[in-house]
Amino acid sequence: MNSYWAQQECEVIPACVVRPRDVQQLCTAVTVLKREYDDRRKQAGEAKAEGLFAIRSGGHSPVSGAASIKGGVVIDLGLFCEMTPFEHGSSVAIGAGAKWIDVSKVLDEKGLAVVGGRNSAVGVGGLTLGGGLSFFSPRFGLVCSNILSYELILASGSITTASASTNPDLWGALKGGSNNFSIVKRFTARSFPSTRI
Repeated sequence: MNSYWAQQECEVIPACVVRPRDVQQLCTAVTVLKREYDDRRKQAGEAKAEGLFAIRSGGHSPVSGAASIKGGVVIDLGLFCEMTPFEHGSSVAIGAGAKWIDVSKVLDEKGLAVVGGRNSAVGVGGLTLGGGLSFFSPRFGLVCSNILSYELILASGSITTASASTNPDLWGALKGGSNNFSIVKRFTARSFPSTRI
C-alpha cells in the first residue's frame, strides 16, 4: 500500500483497506459500501453525500482521491493479478491489480506483446482506464483502444462484461473513463507477435 505512482495518493490516509481475494469478496464489499452510501445519502438529504471509497489497482491514477481516500475505504485489487494468454495468441486476460512488468514477463516468454505501460512498475488498472500511452501507441493506438472486453462489478454488486457486443455503451465509456463507471476486475487485451527488445 505504500507504493503509488502519484505522490499525492501516498499522502492520503484511508480509514481501512479491503483486499478481496476473489470476485465474491469484491462483490460483497461493493454491496456493503453501496448500502452505506445510500444510508448516508438519505441522511444528507439535499446535501451531497461524501465519497466513501476509492479503488486501487496499482496506484497509477494522477487524480487525487482516485486510488486512495481520506478517512474512507480503499479497495485494493492487488490480488487480482492473473495473466493468461489465450491459446490462439490474439488476446490476453489481465487482472486489474497486475503491474506491467508482470504482464511483460509472461508475454515475452510466448513471443507476444500488448499495448501496455511504458514504465514497468505502473499498474494495469489505472493506466488502462485512464487511456494509456504505450511505446506501441503510434502503431496501435492508446492502451484503452486495445481492450476487447472488461469483466467488472457494478454498484449493485453484480458481475457483468462490457465489450463491443455486450453492454457496448459501458464498453465505450470505460475507454478513458477512469474508475467512474464500475470496478474492473479483468481486462481482455488484444495481443500481437513481438520479439524481445
